[in-house]
Amino acid sequence: MFGASVFPDQALSAVTQERADAAVLLYQNAIIENIFVSADNRHNFEADAIASYLEEHGIQREDITIDRTGIDTGDTCRHFAEFHSDGILLTQEFHLPRAMYLCNQNQIGVTGLAVNHLLKIRGSNAFQIYATRVERNIREAIILWTVILGVYDKYSNEAEVMENQ
Repeated sequence: MFGASVFPDQALSAVTQERADAAVLLYQNAIIENIFVSADNRHNFEADAIASYLEEHGIQREDITIDRTGIDTGDTCRHFAEFHSDGILLTQEFHLPRAMYLCNQNQIGVTGLAVNHLLKIRGSNAFQIYATRVERNIREAIILWTVILGVYDKYSNEAEVMENQ
């Protein structure tokens, strides 16, 4: 499960909660047996907050693997490859192409699952919802092209620096 924002009070952002709720749903229906939680623990202890949320919602602690240095999508895929060669990606539709591309680059056989429809409200009005979708899709397109062109890795190496210390 890809992490995302967690607030200072350890509450999950809507995007993060949507991913976590999807993991709980798959786990409760015996579609998955283990959950790999990857997030950036440098601020607000995101990975730990997500794991706690999962436990509070019925996931057994021994079925959760926590990656506390999943600073970006590439890091998450690279770290997951150390444990497994295949898995189900739980993320929103706007993020799914980049996540699948990066996991495939790390020789992980993935099935992508867009978890967009678990939240009932995604904005207070139609314009806000549309603007958010456009912004997310443009952002992801730019990031995906920087990844494909090899530019992204030159500027995103925080996890690698932390791992080598």
